[in-house]
Amino acid sequence: MGWQGHLLAWLDLLFKAAGLLAWFVVLVLALLEIKRYYNIDLIPGYDSAVDDVYGAARGTLSEFFER
Repeated sequence: MGWQGHLLAWLDLLFKAAGLLAWFVVLVLALLEIKRYYNIDLIPGYDSAVDDVYGAARGTLSEFFER
């Protein structure tokens, strides 16, 4: 197997890793949206930094696409 075979193997691995990472991000965003929709809190009344960042990003994107 020459350098082209090694390159194809690395590209295949990179493509699979990027796909796995993309699905993980989608899963995390879905869980955050479910948490927000059903108002699920581990500590009632406490918004974590993740909640704040998600809320700010969601608000910014909704304002951007509203126009």
